[in-house]
Order: sequence, then C-alpha cells, then structure tokens
Amino acid sequence: QDPAEFNVSFHLSEDEANNNLNPQNENFYNLTPFSLTLYVRVENSFNNECFVIGSFTLTINPVPAAINTSLKQCDEDGIPDNRTIFNLNESFDVITNNYPNATLTFYENLADANSETNAIDGNNYTNTSDNQTIYVVVTDNDSSCSAIATLTLEVSNSSITDYSPPVVCDELNSEDGINAFNLTNFSNIILAGLPSGITINYYETFDDAALELNPLPNLYNNTTPYNQTIYGRAENGNDCFGINEIQLTISPRPQLGDDELIYYCFCLLYTSDAADDLLCV
Repeated sequence: QDPAEFNVSFHLSEDEANNNLNPQNENFYNLTPFSLTLYVRVENSFNNECFVIGSFTLTINPVPAAINTSLKQCDEDGIPDNRTIFNLNESFDVITNNYPNATLTFYENLADANSETNAIDGNNYTNTSDNQTIYVVVTDNDSSCSAIATLTLEVSNSSITDYSPPVVCDELNSEDGINAFNLTNFSNIILAGLPSGITINYYETFDDAALELNPLPNLYNNTTPYNQTIYGRAENGNDCFGINEIQLTISPRPQLGDDELIYYCFCLLYTSDAADDLLCV
C-alpha cells in the first residue's frame, strides 16, 4: 500500500480518535507518568469516512538510581605511590541505593561510559592516581534503562601496627600445628586506641584483604602448621583505615620417649663390732 493514500493521527482517547478530535503532535510529550495508552486513527486520504482505529501503550520506565560516591583504599603494598587495588563493586549498595536488580559497569572516562566501550574490571582495578574518577553505568536488569554515576577512588595513608599474638601450645591429642584461634580477641587489642567506629575483618592473603574477598570466620583454624601470617583490614564504614599482618605461632609440644621400666636396689647398712655389712634387696 502507498503511505500517501492514508492519513495517520494520534489521540488521547478512543472517542477522540473516532471523531478525529484533538490530534497529538508527532513530537509527543506524555503527561501521564510511566504508562499511557494512545489511540491511532488511520483514514483514507481521499475518503475520511473510511478509517480504522487502533491503540498502543507507551511504557516509560524510570531510570535506575545512580548516586555519586567514593571508595577509600589503603596503600599498603610497600610502595608509597598512592596506587593500590580496588574492588569497585564494593560501591554497589550506595550507588544503586540498595536496589538489588541492577548491574554496574565501570569505565575510566565519560566517553567510554556513554558509548559503553572499554569497560574495566570492577573486581580488581589498580587506580592510576589519587582521587581518580571512575564512571559507572548502572543498568536496570528488568527494563535495561541505565544511568551514569561517578566513583571517586581515594587512597588512605593511615596505617595500623602489625600484631603478634602470644605463642600458643599445640593442642593436645592433635599435635599437628593446627589450632583454633578466636580472632575476636585480636580485634579488642588491635582496635585499642584507634578512632571509634573502626571495625576489623581478617583474611588469609593481602589481596583478599584489599579486595574484601573471603573473610575469615571469628573462630579460625590456621591452614599452615605452626607459623602463618593472616591480614586484618580495619575499616571506617566501607573506607579502608589500614591493613596489618597478624603472625600466628603454634609451639610444638615436647616429644616424650616410650615408657621404660627401671629397677632400683634398696640397701641397708648393718654395723657390728666385727665389721660393717651392706645388704641390698
């Protein structure tokens, strides 16, 4: 069919469409939020009495929350260059306002975020400078609508002192260099004198501590016999305050030989005018 043979108009109600009243501009701005039904009238250009009416629904999905925020990480890799590794996904709850059905994608500049190209690894990212700005595309997984937030990467120069707990004896009846440690007891000592509001979690490796992956339980069995270093990450909210080393030391118990039966003699000394006699039994 030739489009020139038909006139198409859009209306807010079926009655208006039937009577060809109040046609809407093609550049249309909805006044009813989120969902609106429009009626379309298609009529013959040469006979306006010959027409059909149809309808369709406009659905307007809200853009997801995209709240600007920051992450503060500790520079504890031994090189004081204000560069360290970040787990950018730790910003999820703040950026999305705790909306669970969203996906975050991270970019180093706004142009890449707008075009959604050259995404960076949010699980393990090394910043290029202090106070670096990362651009975050927040996508609603249901509607595919998206918005952009900024994430500022800050590097903390504060630190906490390494801690060596008292040496403990290997546990009886196991004697394998593996002991149970109550890490909460360490926290009370490490946090003493630090600002209020600081919390601490423990990890088996420095990278896990920096990226906040695989936290250890409060009751922890060491995995390397007799000597093992674990790491404590002190935080104020989600901001890293410091990462320290905790040296666990288990002292082996002395090894005793097999039981041995030893005989002892009991001797009596008898004295007489003639001589002294020694009697042993």
